[in-house]
Amino acid sequence: VGVIVSIVGVIIAICYIIKVIVKSVVIYRKAPTGNLVKSFIKVHFPLIISVIILILMISTFIGAATFEEGTISIEPSSRNLIIFADDSNNTISVRGPYTVDSAIENETDVIRMPADSLQTLGMNYGDTLIVNGVPYLINDTRSGEVDILRLPIDAKNALNLEDSDVLQDSRLSQIFEGTVVHHIFNKGNASLVESYIISSKGGNTYSYGIYLDNESIANSTAIFEDNNTYSVGLNQEEIGTIEYQNASFTNNTQSFYYDGHVIEIRFENSTANSIKHITNINQGFFINLNL
Repeated sequence: VGVIVSIVGVIIAICYIIKVIVKSVVIYRKAPTGNLVKSFIKVHFPLIISVIILILMISTFIGAATFEEGTISIEPSSRNLIIFADDSNNTISVRGPYTVDSAIENETDVIRMPADSLQTLGMNYGDTLIVNGVPYLINDTRSGEVDILRLPIDAKNALNLEDSDVLQDSRLSQIFEGTVVHHIFNKGNASLVESYIISSKGGNTYSYGIYLDNESIANSTAIFEDNNTYSVGLNQEEIGTIEYQNASFTNNTQSFYYDGHVIEIRFENSTANSIKHITNINQGFFINLNL
């Protein structure tokens, strides 16, 4: 709502300025130049100041904007305004900042993360984040701590963070660079774990749907590194691999068969931006389906 009001206000201000200029030109042709300039400045001094402030605001606004595939991110202050240009359900989102704090007593293997930060990192509560080889369960923030990020001391040290650090939303992918996420999808009696590495580095982005016996289990978007092989697992056993060579899959629909079940992964090129880099066969499963 605030963004809409601001845009409407800017439009009205511009229309008013144009109207003032047009009328001033008409008067300028009928009155002495010196008197006109003095009168104009005296009458419209508040408007002149407002125009200067407006120009400064617009220049700051544009200077703080970054344009990436499918997303416009504007962070003129500590909060991050994100405008999605793709087919996302949310077109505008305001996220951050987040304040670092210590983990709660006896929660040495738990990281409490704000919901907005999870959206930025492509995670959900219940996922596992591996920092410096140590797995941490991702849990919800405590009541009244909407923007507090609580981490155990070992995780803070590995990420070079200290208590009271304030983190901008746009920096999260850099802060968690190289950490591994096991992202959980649940559908009926089946669950799926998608594994990826957080990285701000770009790459070839794909959207993909995962189907079990022709029923949709999960949909996601991530980056696949060229000339790599990706492993698909069922109940922690590898049932096949996917080849990604020369910036393309051997087949955009990959099918796997196991114990009477058919698992399909359907890939499509995507223009969306992503910080998710799928783990290759040497790093673990790309996906593991549990039945």
